[in-house]
Amino acid sequence: MSHSPVSLTHRWRWLVMGVFVISSALNYLDRQILAQLAPILKTDLRISDQQYGWLLSVFAAFYGVSAPCAGWLLDRLGLTRGMGVAVGFWSLAGLATGFTSGFWSLAACRSALAIGESAGVPGSAKASRLYLPAPEYALGSAAGQVGLTVGGVIAPPLATYFALHGHWRSAFIVAGAMGLLWIPLWRMVAHKFPAPVSETESSTGGVSAHGVLRDARMRGLFIANILCMGIYSLWGNWTTLFLTDHLHVPFAETPGLAALPPIFLTAGGLFGGFLAMRMVRDARSAFRCRMHICWGAAVLVLANAAVPFLASPAWAVAAICAACFFTVALSVNLYSMPLDFFEPRTVAFAVSLLTAAYGVLQFGISPLIGWILESTPRGFETVCVAVAPLSLAACVVLEATHRFHGARRGESAGRR
Repeated sequence: MSHSPVSLTHRWRWLVMGVFVISSALNYLDRQILAQLAPILKTDLRISDQQYGWLLSVFAAFYGVSAPCAGWLLDRLGLTRGMGVAVGFWSLAGLATGFTSGFWSLAACRSALAIGESAGVPGSAKASRLYLPAPEYALGSAAGQVGLTVGGVIAPPLATYFALHGHWRSAFIVAGAMGLLWIPLWRMVAHKFPAPVSETESSTGGVSAHGVLRDARMRGLFIANILCMGIYSLWGNWTTLFLTDHLHVPFAETPGLAALPPIFLTAGGLFGGFLAMRMVRDARSAFRCRMHICWGAAVLVLANAAVPFLASPAWAVAAICAACFFTVALSVNLYSMPLDFFEPRTVAFAVSLLTAAYGVLQFGISPLIGWILESTPRGFETVCVAVAPLSLAACVVLEATHRFHGARRGESAGRR
């Protein structure tokens, strides 16, 4: 008995999402190798803490500026072609990092990497919108986080192995080559299982990219993402330096500890995704269900303030893991909101604005963290306490802009 493409795709939709898990893993692997090798690169390439912060900031600047363009191109080129181009570009940039000789060449490679990788999250979100039903959107975001975790878990041992048994440059070269192998895999799967939802589908009331920009809810999501991702940026880039410089853990012992927070990032994403799936399926308002999860997670994220005051590395990493868990439980629901609000033909652009928001955050926060660590004796204490309440502020922004949007729609309906 033959199966139509729609029914077959529905049955195998998580196989398609699994391919995007791999792309997310490669995306984060290329990124996190730098974080793990930071102590060695500081010595080998004569890079200071502040210059390391600027490397993160340069990446973030290009990541943030490129993201809306990447999302717009994904909506125009289509998911299959667009993701092939993006992954090829960032893989070549990652591979080139293995041939850098100092701060400026490293900054150039990180800039190119950021341009390509800015398509990763919008592409994964577009795949969720095309292949998954609405109650599973947050699980789709969680699947992307699974990939990020896999990349985050692999990066420390991979980078450390090459640093101790060969040369740190090989880690970048191997990771870049792995990305190039993903492209034919994705093209094969996309051809075999076409999306059940058309990429050009629109309904009455659908909006253009310009309409997305004018939507108050989108502006709220942009600001909220800047606020709530501070902890994600902190422990995604500074965990190894926190362990070596603040807790004085030997570098050779850091891979096991540094690999734990990414695992809890994934666990938190799956928790937030499954919880949303159960709540949204029978609810009248997907937004209200997601906000219940966001508020609860934001309160529990406050545990981050305790991290630098815990003398034991085990307890400090446990607190980091808790903060990461609840940050991503919130994040997967925040990243699902554009999928609830907008049509398939603009969803990559909408999510790319959240990617840009993360770039804006990291551009500002990374050199600031580096400056604080170099200029104050209690740098990590200051940073950890400062970012802890920002998720609560993000929830306030989401609530306010959603109510404003509803009020504006009510006024428009009244005038009609």
